[in-house]
Amino acid sequence: MRLGANLREFAWAAPFLSAAFISLTLSRPSPQFPVLSPSRIVTDASGVKVPIALPFRGVVFTWCGFGPGAYLEHAHSSGTLSNVGSQKDRERFADNIYGRAFPEVVAKGSLWDGRIVDGHGGLKTHYGDIEHIMAYDGGAYLGDCGGYGVVQLLRDVGLPSLFLMWHEKNWDESLFASARVETALIDEPQRGEALIAAYKQRYADLDAELQTKTLLERPRILIMGSHTARGRNLYVKNERNAYQIYLPPAGVVNAAGRNVAQGPDTERILLMDPDYIFLMGGGQPPEEFKQDPRWRGLQAVRNNRVYRMPGSRVAHAPGVPADGGGLAGLHFQPLWVRWMAEIAHPDRLQPKLRGLLRAHFDQEFGYRLSDDELDEMLHIDVNKDSEGYARFMKRAEGASQ
Repeated sequence: MRLGANLREFAWAAPFLSAAFISLTLSRPSPQFPVLSPSRIVTDASGVKVPIALPFRGVVFTWCGFGPGAYLEHAHSSGTLSNVGSQKDRERFADNIYGRAFPEVVAKGSLWDGRIVDGHGGLKTHYGDIEHIMAYDGGAYLGDCGGYGVVQLLRDVGLPSLFLMWHEKNWDESLFASARVETALIDEPQRGEALIAAYKQRYADLDAELQTKTLLERPRILIMGSHTARGRNLYVKNERNAYQIYLPPAGVVNAAGRNVAQGPDTERILLMDPDYIFLMGGGQPPEEFKQDPRWRGLQAVRNNRVYRMPGSRVAHAPGVPADGGGLAGLHFQPLWVRWMAEIAHPDRLQPKLRGLLRAHFDQEFGYRLSDDELDEMLHIDVNKDSEGYARFMKRAEGASQ
């Protein structure tokens, strides 16, 4: 689940809150949990050893928007979930690619009777409403990103709660920590290590094909969002953002530098003048962005190199904006990086992304993505006229892919 007073209004505060919770946790003694029998000791991402009652059943709290998807992609254990969200969360999960892979989670209404958060992370109760949280009778409570506060609160009253991520580490290390904790909960730690090894191998495969060290030029890219036609609420991923570690493997550099984040003005973006612009979901589509008179001087606009980033939603409900924050997680992050690399270096990479997505999802989840689903993930509808995007269409890789 997502927890937060108003995620869109206070998202800027998450890194500071995370740092504060980390500092507080490190300065206080380790929490004392009651001895459970039978139980298993699981070490969470912050290094705390937590006794977990057997058989394990858990409740997921999250501010990162992953919902149960991240847990399910690591653990493949839908039967261990006791509650994962509200009915609004259920609708969003059903629209997500993981809703197709785990239809039993969508179908099980009792998993979605939560009243703790709404579909956008807004609180409907307070952290202090312990009685409400305890009503779920979770064998353990799992929290990532901004969920540090509720995890610590639950620990204070003796409930077994685990951090899934730890912000002192980079994003890769956070993904690894989450996978290790979640697979340890189901007593399959070897699965977590296999996922991590496969993740690293996909990057190695991309590097072997791209030959990154031999690149003479690395295009300057800008990952940004614009949430109104007037361009208010501009957002730019700068070099301090977690996304930064994924740019070097794609053979690109960040045009934003280190000092621009949420709220940059138009003039500063014009000065960046990137070669490529990757738009996050929920904002202006590429065509609308390119028609905005303020951006017509950008070389990315003049050269028709503006793209909406891939997303995991595969069925768009009326009024729900298309997502496009990149393909996240251990399974798909390297494939999102390949998406950037194929756009920036089309001469070095064969058009393989559709086939790789389909093969990986089939192998890992036993679900074969249709061409329509692949088109939605890759946003063919809004990207089809952008420079070089034909390589991501079905005909580019052949009907057998």
